[in-house]
Amino acid sequence: TVSVLYWRFTLSARRMPTADNKSSTPRALFAALALVMAAAALLTAANFFALRSGKPLSAAVVFGHSGTRGSHETRQAQGVASTVAKHNSHHAGSLPTLCANNTHFSLDEAIMPPAFREHLEYNVRSIRGRWSRNPAWTRYSTADVSDCETATPECALYKCLGAGSAGSRSAGAAAAEVDSDGFQLDDRPYRKCCVEHKKLRDTARWVMKVLEDGGVRYFLSTGTALGAVRHGGAIIPWDTDVDIAVWPSDKAKVEALFTARKDEHFFHADRLGKGMFWVHASRNGKPRDGPHVEIFYEPDYTAKPDKLLPLRRCDLYGTANAWCPADGMFTEWFGDWHVY
Repeated sequence: TVSVLYWRFTLSARRMPTADNKSSTPRALFAALALVMAAAALLTAANFFALRSGKPLSAAVVFGHSGTRGSHETRQAQGVASTVAKHNSHHAGSLPTLCANNTHFSLDEAIMPPAFREHLEYNVRSIRGRWSRNPAWTRYSTADVSDCETATPECALYKCLGAGSAGSRSAGAAAAEVDSDGFQLDDRPYRKCCVEHKKLRDTARWVMKVLEDGGVRYFLSTGTALGAVRHGGAIIPWDTDVDIAVWPSDKAKVEALFTARKDEHFFHADRLGKGMFWVHASRNGKPRDGPHVEIFYEPDYTAKPDKLLPLRRCDLYGTANAWCPADGMFTEWFGDWHVY
């Protein structure tokens, strides 16, 4: 764009005759203008890619100026470090315990590779950026999350990602995003996880009870089974639904059971014709992509009994009444399923 504009300006200058047939507009002026525009374009491009990585730039950073701004950011960084240190000492090590010794997730690079952590942090930034455009999420802003530490302890991951990644952002951004205890003021990803996982937990318990009472064999499937076995009896922190599988021969029975109780949770067959049913946390099925349980009856889920069976009881949120596959099925689904 800059090159085209420069060419247009210089071409116009050539076509503006004067008394002596020379340009009336100095070409140097247009060249200077083109250079300024090029610098602006470079700064814009640099900031765009920096935003993609979660590290927005400033003109001072791009052009190498430090001075007062650098000193101010250094003081802010020191303040953040002091705040986190104060939290660690005054709260009997609750932040290190929460993040380093959590039974529902691990930040150890041997279990959570850096690339996967970067993916999660990108999702965190995406939630923040899309928050105001999602009516369901904005309602979470006023939801009561005071019981989340015990009700959905896996969601603490989002506090740890924020605290752990503060040093990777600019000092000013980090200082603005932690409170007096060293945790994020912007708790939207944590809040979303808490509200949605409580709905998923309650809906999953209800679905499993309906299946048990109806005499239908079922088991937690794929990611949900992985949460029960690998993540200490909880939904995987970054999961957004619950997966349950039944045998294909029970399809009609499952449909009849849940259709009869449709007033409690919205139930319907998959709209794209996949071999599954949807049970929404809400009674009206809205939002369509909100918390829900998926019940699969596709033959693929039960096609390898030598790896699937015997089913075993497994814990889901403190009640060891769910059914999970044998370890061989986890290997079939995920390979090395101990690594994220």
